[in-house]
Amino acid sequence: RATIDGPATCFDVMPITINIIPAPSVITHQLDDIIICDDDQDGFTIIDLNSLIPEFVSDTGDITISFYTGPYNLANQINPISEPSNYNANTKTLYIRVESNITGCYTIVRQKIIINTLPEFTEISDYNNCEIDGNQTAEFLLKTKDSEILNGQTDKKVLYFSTEEDAAN
Repeated sequence: RATIDGPATCFDVMPITINIIPAPSVITHQLDDIIICDDDQDGFTIIDLNSLIPEFVSDTGDITISFYTGPYNLANQINPISEPSNYNANTKTLYIRVESNITGCYTIVRQKIIINTLPEFTEISDYNNCEIDGNQTAEFLLKTKDSEILNGQTDKKVLYFSTEEDAAN
């Protein structure tokens, strides 16, 4: 309905067709986290983002896929990652725009990347405890050694295992 403002109320009615065009189909909108151990302790590692594509789209025909480092860049389509096959990643969530080349409609996929630096160990003091009942055993509350083992490192946790083999598996 279109109305003309004025002393007389005039209007006309005209039908309009509204089409809802579906966004490109994706397998998932949230990929499993990528967790990488960082050997050189710099907080970065090179990854190939293109290798993720089969995890969220089964058919790449008639779509454009672009990777962004933040929601603002994604929303404004600015500063896409220029070399997704050689991305120097740090810990962050990436936003992936999957756009139909035919309709211009798009959907968003999220990928969290976690770069874990390896823990740095200092010399850990021996843990001594006295047995009290003559049976040659004593109780140890291992978590009391956590702060010494971590030595101020954050975002790390200490786990205890009976054997080195158990720790490796």
